[in-house]
Amino acid sequence: MKTWIKKILLYPLEFLAICIFFGFCKILGPQLSSKIGGALFAHIGPIFPVTKVAYKNLKIAFPRKSNIQYKRIIKGMWRNLGAVIFEYPHLNKLLHWIHQGKIQIEGGEILEALKKQKKPALFFTAHLANWEIISLVNLHYDLGVRAVYRKANNPYVNWILHKIRKLPKQLLIAKGPAGAREILRQLNSGHCVCMLVDQKMNDGQPVLFFGKPAMTATAISSIATKTGIDIIPIHVERLYHQTAKFNVIIEKPWSVRKGSDPQKLMLEINQHMESWIKKHPDQWLWVHNRWSA
Repeated sequence: MKTWIKKILLYPLEFLAICIFFGFCKILGPQLSSKIGGALFAHIGPIFPVTKVAYKNLKIAFPRKSNIQYKRIIKGMWRNLGAVIFEYPHLNKLLHWIHQGKIQIEGGEILEALKKQKKPALFFTAHLANWEIISLVNLHYDLGVRAVYRKANNPYVNWILHKIRKLPKQLLIAKGPAGAREILRQLNSGHCVCMLVDQKMNDGQPVLFFGKPAMTATAISSIATKTGIDIIPIHVERLYHQTAKFNVIIEKPWSVRKGSDPQKLMLEINQHMESWIKKHPDQWLWVHNRWSA
C-alpha cells in the first residue's frame, strides 16, 4: 500500500478503531476485560495461520511433548495474549493496584537497594504473561528505568500506547542504531535500562535457545561485559487464567566481570529465560518466528 494512503486513510482508521476498543474495555473494567479477551482469543486464536509457527516452535523447544500438550499450550498462549490485549486500556488501573499491593512483587527489596545505591544496571525480561507490568513496577518504585521498545508504524497508535503506558518520554528508548547509542549514554549517566531479549533479531548472533541456534540480540551481554555493569533478571507470571492477577519476580543481580565472554553470558541469559518459559509455557509468545533461518 502506498505511503500516502496509509497516512491519510489507514492510520486514522486504525486509531479510531483502537479508541473505540479502549472505550469498550474501560466500561468493562480490568477483570472482565481480561476474562473476555482471554476467552475470545482462546477460541479464535488457534485457527489463525500464524498458529503453525507456534506448533513449529513448540516441537523445537519440547520435542517430547504430545500433540495434545501442544494444543493445550497453544490455546493457553492465545488466552494469555487475548488477556494482554484487553488489559492494555487498564494499565493505569493496574499501576494503582501495584500501589495498593494487589499485584504481588517478589524481590522488591532489590529495587529499593538499587535506588539507594544510584548505580546503573541492565534488566532483562521476556514476553511472558503481561510484560507491560514491568514498566508499571518501575513507576511504582520511581527507579527511572529506561525501557527499550519497538515503535509502532502508525504514529497515532504510537501516541495512544505512550499515553496508556504512563511513561515519560525520557524513560523510553526506541530500538535501532540511535537507540543503541542512547542506551550507552543512559548507562554512563547512571541510569538503569530494561530490555526484552527473547525475540529474533535478523542481524544478531546465533546463540543456543532451547538447544537450537537462534538469531539473538546480544547488545545486553556486549554492554555488560564491556562495562562490568550488573544484570538483573525480571519477569511476570499470570497467577490465574483469564484474570488480571500477576506476580512480578525480581531476581538477585548478576555480577559481570569486565572483559568476560559476551557470547557465554548471552547463552546464560537465554538458558535463564528457558527456565521461565518451561515453568509457564502457555504464557510465552510462541507465534514469534524465533528459529527461522
